[in-house]
Amino acid sequence: MYARHFRLKEAPFSIAPNPRFLFMSDQHREALAHLLYGIGHDGGFVLLTGEVGTGKTTLCRCLLEKVPGDTDVAFIINPRLSVVDLLANICDELGISYDAEKLNNRLLVDAINHYLLERHAAGRHTVLVIDEAQNLDTDVLEQLRLLTNLETDEKKLLQIILLGQPELQDKLNTPELRQLSQRVTARYHLQALNYADMQAYIRHRLSVAGSDQAIFAPSALRFLHRQSKGIPRLINLICDRAMLGAFAQGVARIERSMIRQAAREVLGEQTATSSPGFRPGMAWAVAGMLLLAVASWSFGRWMTPQADPIAPLATSAPSANEAADVPVATRDTSLPERQAAEPVTQPGTVTVVASLQEPPAPATADDGAATTEALPAASEAAQAEAAAPAEPVAPISVPQTPTGAPPAPVEGGFLHDYHGAFRDLFSTWDIRLPDDIEPCDFASSKGLACQRISGDLGRLRLLDRPAVIDWHRDDGGMSYITVIALDGDSVRVVAGEKTFDLPLTQFRQHWLDRFTILWRTPPAYRSDIVPGTAGPSAKWLNQRLARLDGSAESDISGIYDGTWVPRLRRFQRDAGLLADGVAGAQTLIRLNTELNEPGPRLIRASQTAAVR
Repeated sequence: MYARHFRLKEAPFSIAPNPRFLFMSDQHREALAHLLYGIGHDGGFVLLTGEVGTGKTTLCRCLLEKVPGDTDVAFIINPRLSVVDLLANICDELGISYDAEKLNNRLLVDAINHYLLERHAAGRHTVLVIDEAQNLDTDVLEQLRLLTNLETDEKKLLQIILLGQPELQDKLNTPELRQLSQRVTARYHLQALNYADMQAYIRHRLSVAGSDQAIFAPSALRFLHRQSKGIPRLINLICDRAMLGAFAQGVARIERSMIRQAAREVLGEQTATSSPGFRPGMAWAVAGMLLLAVASWSFGRWMTPQADPIAPLATSAPSANEAADVPVATRDTSLPERQAAEPVTQPGTVTVVASLQEPPAPATADDGAATTEALPAASEAAQAEAAAPAEPVAPISVPQTPTGAPPAPVEGGFLHDYHGAFRDLFSTWDIRLPDDIEPCDFASSKGLACQRISGDLGRLRLLDRPAVIDWHRDDGGMSYITVIALDGDSVRVVAGEKTFDLPLTQFRQHWLDRFTILWRTPPAYRSDIVPGTAGPSAKWLNQRLARLDGSAESDISGIYDGTWVPRLRRFQRDAGLLADGVAGAQTLIRLNTELNEPGPRLIRASQTAAVR
């Protein structure tokens, strides 16, 4: 209904599990790696839990698209079944025939066992996936454990993946299910999205739907994160309702009040109007503390002789020599890489950084930290007095960014649209990006792949590739910059023929800890190389692992298994990566770097001179 109003191709916040809108945060990728690891190993249970709406089922659908070609999968979505019904359902999913007139446990288990032995003899692997597994009765879970007893002398014949809410963990911890719990070979619990991931999630869905505009105001996003608690399904419902409300009002930008109304409609009056954990008695306590603070301050002012009128400005507008010691904003301590930006000084001017105008996302109730919506603004008279030259204090300039304009550094010309940033990124590979093609589609034609990553500067340095960085403008919009070098306190970006050095504090202030790099893929690469993968990409991986060890193996297998898996795990551990034995994009990128494969690297900013 509102798609045309926002110039979208389709509604971006449907709760249907459309794979085109799949957003993989770092934890979703890690969870997927755990599931693929479980599928590649023999027998036992793999456990994936998470709150309602965190993306378990969507992740499982992604898993089904990535299973190796020699794997048969049975997917049970309605686990409220008796033991006999569950066994019959498994037979139906795997295409096992049985006599419906003579249903009993023994006949069905025998049929499943016969099927598994046949598939094993044919070199195939069988996986059973059960969604909403917290609804399984204890006797059904015990029967599933008994199914994992089906085995040959060398391996178990059935791998079972259980998806469920946190109650599933509690159920497995009960004494009667301790035997099953001991057979869980991999566990992963999906958390809700943090604030930065939620922003990236919303931008991703809007981009897929055809928009790169900042439809949601920053204050609206902060309120949305508090109300949704970072749960993707709730984010979708509230955003969808808010966009419908904006359409009804004829506006193109969604403010905090619209999110509040949408949250009220989705979550209910009480949930939407109060911050999590807030109680009416708390308001009286806060009011009392404020009255006491005001009374103490007033008494101190009465007892202290009045100073020169300009003196009080020293607190909010320090001299250039003092500026670095002034805390300018409260930051979310859960993001240690995103420290409060230090004021940037210029001759004769103290510039107050943009974070004063737009504070970061406040902590949620789960953080147990106080939140700050905005810093109090000085009166117009005080600002005018501060801006005037004075003997003891240098002139003070508080830049105000016009609505819709990029931050001040854009005057130098380093901010890009999406395509422009990728044009400069491809230039670092000595490749010209055509104007009429999607960058990541074009990359595959050159033997490259785009990799979208959530991570801090440490992760960017670890991968050591030039990158397109998401740059959050002061007006709430999104631009992009192309980073080609890092140094101790500066970041080098490129825009066409020019390069620019940015202070690291300014860079961190606008960066949302997400970036995209290009990397060279192995031959015939389709997806993560998991144990048991066969083909050119597996042989390429084995050859690189042999080179790492300095071994001169002449006849290298084209199957990634056996001793190659612990060798990759050892490399991953040494490289600071998840040592799961799965060769995903980040592992392959690090492998390319370690072996000095061709391709550009991040350089130190001190190695080249910046063009101003």
